[in-house]
Amino acid sequence: MRGVGAAVAFAMVWPAAAGCIAVRGLRITGADLARAGVGGGSIPPDEFIAFAPLPGASRRLGVRDLTRLAGRYGVLNTPPGEVCFIYEAGPLDVVAAGRAIRTALAAEQVEVIDYTRFPVPFGEAEWSGAAARRPDGTLLVRGAIRYDGRRTVPVWARVKAWWRERRIVARARIEPGSQIGPGDVEELEALVEDRGGNWVRELEAVIGRILRRRVDTGQPIAAAWLDRPWEVERGQRVLVEAKSAGARLALTARAESSGRRRDRVVLLNEESGRRFAARVTGPGRAEAGEGEPGKGAAR
Repeated sequence: MRGVGAAVAFAMVWPAAAGCIAVRGLRITGADLARAGVGGGSIPPDEFIAFAPLPGASRRLGVRDLTRLAGRYGVLNTPPGEVCFIYEAGPLDVVAAGRAIRTALAAEQVEVIDYTRFPVPFGEAEWSGAAARRPDGTLLVRGAIRYDGRRTVPVWARVKAWWRERRIVARARIEPGSQIGPGDVEELEALVEDRGGNWVRELEAVIGRILRRRVDTGQPIAAAWLDRPWEVERGQRVLVEAKSAGARLALTARAESSGRRRDRVVLLNEESGRRFAARVTGPGRAEAGEGEPGKGAAR
């Protein structure tokens, strides 16, 4: 049997107007008309009447539509006015959304701060694991409600999330330029809001390193704040391998700047009083080539 088709009015009503009959599924059927008081049981319950509206919209059967239906099915109790249908919807299930977002983000805890406020169809919520961090520190997570098999409605939630992560933190204040020793730091596991990032998670990655900035008691240490220790330090005597007229010579010189492997440092030949540049090759060792003097130093 054909439905009412194009004669059915379509209007946006967000939220849905009071007095409309809620339907779930792609079609308005005879059973839905019976719930609206139309048909008196004369229209078969599974008879297709019209396509259901999209969520957030209404579909109305006017008097002409109802009169045509009454004539087709021999209905006597035709309502004097139109009948309104809406797609069955309700508020977003915040508790279920929080659980699903926690799974999507692989977080230890999630607190939903704000969320989609308009009614959504009943279906399966799908949330993205990629969240955008907002200036206030919360995360904006987007998702969709899948209903009627292939249809979706977009939804969103603003949340705070915590992850359990291991961090290396300072036992006491460490000043910039200090070399970190085993007693200066400890490994802690805590709930954090800034997942991942550049934080150090292994003690081996900080012991012996030089801090570029001050770290306060209990503060986690970022990898970007660490330097490798000096392999040549200012004032240290350095074994230098030099090239001169095709020959390789070895001499001892005093460092006038500090550097790490592959850095260039300034050295002083204490016998001749001559300064020259050399490249650090290892702890207490450097190499100077022909023409090296006069080039800049690394530090």
